[in-house]
Amino acid sequence: MNTFEIIAGLSAVFIIIIFLIGLILQIVLTYLGVKLAKIDTNLANITKVSLIKYIIGIIISYVPLGIFISYIVSVYINKRYFNTSWKKGLIVELPSLILGVIIIILAIVALVYSGQDIYSATMELLY
Repeated sequence: MNTFEIIAGLSAVFIIIIFLIGLILQIVLTYLGVKLAKIDTNLANITKVSLIKYIIGIIISYVPLGIFISYIVSVYINKRYFNTSWKKGLIVELPSLILGVIIIILAIVALVYSGQDIYSATMELLY
């Protein structure tokens, strides 16, 4: 087994681990949002919705401004799947939105602190 095969195997394992951590985080945030919106559902439904939102969010995030588009799509998925209003769909997505804003702000601060100007740091994250 050469070095390339080892690195490729470790990369695949790393990608799977990151995917599972992100999915678990999405499930927890959707669960918090459902409780916040006072929607009566079970964990199996929350897991299904979270998996759908997570996969669609990953796909859409490759489009310019895809982060913002994925939040709008996630609110729509919440509205349709939980059979609720737009307001409650947004409330379900609120914990995820708050965490996303915090992570983006921390990433911009880290990039600026490492020597990039604020414009290029923001463009690097959003595009």
